[in-house]
Amino acid sequence: NRATDVSLLVVAILIILIALINFVNFFFALVPVRVRSVNTYKVFGTSRATLVLDFIMESVGLVVLALMMAALIVVLFAKSPATEILNAPMDVSLNTQMLIITIVVALIGAVVGSIAPAFYITSFQPALVLKGSFGTSASGKMLRNMLIGVQFTISISLIICAIFVRLQHNYMMNFDMGFNKENLISGQMPSAVSWWNEKNEAFENKLRNNPDIVDITWAEGQIVNVSRMGWGQEYKGEDIQFQCYPVAYNFLDVMGIQIIEGRNFTKADEQAEDGVIIFNEESKRKYNVTLDSQGPSHHEEGNSEIAGICKDFHFRPLQYGNYPFTFYLFGRDHSWRPQGLRHIYVRIAAGADPYKVMEYIHNTVIELIPDVDPDTIYLHLFDEELARKYKAEDKLSKQITAFTLVAIILSLMGVFGLVLFETQHRRKEIAIRRVMGADVNDVLRMLCRKYSVIVLLCFVIAAPLSYLIIDRYFSTFAYRMSIHWWVFVLALVIVLIVTLTIVVVRSWSAATRNPVESIKAE
Repeated sequence: NRATDVSLLVVAILIILIALINFVNFFFALVPVRVRSVNTYKVFGTSRATLVLDFIMESVGLVVLALMMAALIVVLFAKSPATEILNAPMDVSLNTQMLIITIVVALIGAVVGSIAPAFYITSFQPALVLKGSFGTSASGKMLRNMLIGVQFTISISLIICAIFVRLQHNYMMNFDMGFNKENLISGQMPSAVSWWNEKNEAFENKLRNNPDIVDITWAEGQIVNVSRMGWGQEYKGEDIQFQCYPVAYNFLDVMGIQIIEGRNFTKADEQAEDGVIIFNEESKRKYNVTLDSQGPSHHEEGNSEIAGICKDFHFRPLQYGNYPFTFYLFGRDHSWRPQGLRHIYVRIAAGADPYKVMEYIHNTVIELIPDVDPDTIYLHLFDEELARKYKAEDKLSKQITAFTLVAIILSLMGVFGLVLFETQHRRKEIAIRRVMGADVNDVLRMLCRKYSVIVLLCFVIAAPLSYLIIDRYFSTFAYRMSIHWWVFVLALVIVLIVTLTIVVVRSWSAATRNPVESIKAE
């Protein structure tokens, strides 16, 4: 999905942006410490160009080290089960172009990110006695707050998006599909025991003897599928298009699909000459299907009886809307599908162990067909079958969550560095406040208030931005959950709690330090 690829690439770039912001913030935080050594080098004749180049090469060296560490992480990741969240193979030989692009972008980022700080730190005159610093200037404070604000905005947006992507996946998995999907085993059987073949009766009788098995039915393929056999036929003088799903006569009963007009299939319909069909409601709405007419048949010149109209149900994943659909019972002529209906659905009793039932079914097949190829026996829970239809959404949810965690960690590193920097430069102010009667809680509240305001302002930007992104994402689904307000509040609370925890932990030593020592140090 190109849109998903682009989205993930944008998120990755935002992660790199957060890291770049941290680099710039930490660099400027160290300006007061390093400016003296820079001026000393100038006094001894080192040119400004050389110093700038040294700082740039220092940044490049850090990025090269980071690339080496990243390569190690990728190698370890490739050997772990976590690779299931990816759609592409982690083979360097197959991704050489992307590897080169990553290295080039990283090195360019190192150079671009270090140019401004390098020129700034080398801009002071050698004889200058530093009386202030960028750290205490109004412009410096504003820049750092803006940079940390970008980090918070990205982190809050990613948290909101990650929660909604996961909620949409859960919504689809728990959605009422219009049939009973509880206590259901699904699978593929060898043709010898499939519906209407020679050993089917013995196979079903053996299964029905198991008290944990409530009922059995058959179909051609999975009930929920993106596509299946499509028919284009003439009906009442009009060309109609619909999806056709061959099933056993008891399929609708076992699956709990409701007939709203006419009748269900019966055992006697297996002897019909041209087959029997049941349309869904959408077919009736779109093509005016009526029970007093005849429908298409697998016989070129035949006409099937339209037995009934069933209630609409979801026979495709929820990304897709409704569509004309028919259940089809072949009748007595099976020449069109000589291998039979091989997909089995087994309804088990509530509380039964599905894995023991699957083992029983597997052993029954081997008992009836001793030389069977084990690969032709495939059984699983229906929930697992349905989950595969939403595998892309599940992977996207995990990918976004992983990116979000990285973004939060990087943002917290930025907050930690900024608080460290600020408490160092405000230690005299904090000491004076303590002397004037302020207690530790007052100092902590003062520092927490500032970061709370920054987070709230970032939330004001991130909330509508996230809403637009999620609304766009949800528009790709025919059936989507509502955009709940509490998700936005939850993201805000998460960021606030984590941020304020970092602020309190990092500021505690500054707030509890002896005021006399701080004033003397100044």
